[in-house]
Amino acid sequence: MSKRIKRKYTTRDINMLTAARLVIRALQDNLDELGKIHQGWTPEFCDQLLLDIEKAEHDILGSDKKLMLRETTIELYAVQNKALKDLSIFKAQAILYMKSQSSSILNSTGYKKNYTSARRKDQESLLQMLISFKKAMQTNLKEEVLKNGFHPDLVERIINYTDRFKELCTQQEILKLQAPLTTQKHIQILNNIYQEIIGICRLASIYYDNPINKSQFNFSKIIRKMDSQNKPDKDRSPVPQEKNEIQ
Repeated sequence: MSKRIKRKYTTRDINMLTAARLVIRALQDNLDELGKIHQGWTPEFCDQLLLDIEKAEHDILGSDKKLMLRETTIELYAVQNKALKDLSIFKAQAILYMKSQSSSILNSTGYKKNYTSARRKDQESLLQMLISFKKAMQTNLKEEVLKNGFHPDLVERIINYTDRFKELCTQQEILKLQAPLTTQKHIQILNNIYQEIIGICRLASIYYDNPINKSQFNFSKIIRKMDSQNKPDKDRSPVPQEKNEIQ
């Protein structure tokens, strides 16, 4: 009986491949520099590895559901970051320009209850906060903040995040439950991609001193951001990967 192959990573397959794609894109963007420290890092190498990732996404993760999950997760993460940035700006202005009313404003718009958790990338907290914000702006509060210099575009952006973010959260949860079966051969292919990417990250991280460039090759950091979007429900325990080949 052949030995069972285990994944060499602990994140979801879709997250590993998405992170791998981001690393390759960073390598392509910096190939003039990084190509000088490893002869194998050529445009052709990058193109081939991207093709390998795309093939794995299609053959292993599924041409429909899993690719939709990757696209949904990427868009959800983008909307989440934009919303948090705008909410941070709104909070700062409330404290600066409506100091006497700021406590009441932040309470009615969901900051006091959900902002801390939302900043920790808790999707449910951010969603509840956006719902509270949208509801609060249906009162005369919207007129009050606009009178105090808040830009109408900022307020409207935050309001408009609500429905799209809710839609993406729902779509993500549905797609996460529709993952196809992964075989031992598939796991080996995924492991090969992972090991190639980790090698790139290790050398590039050593090469760069600039924290911005360095962060593009910090695989663990990239994965942590993605994993934060895919936390299991509190009442549903995750299945250890070595005991289950389905992701």
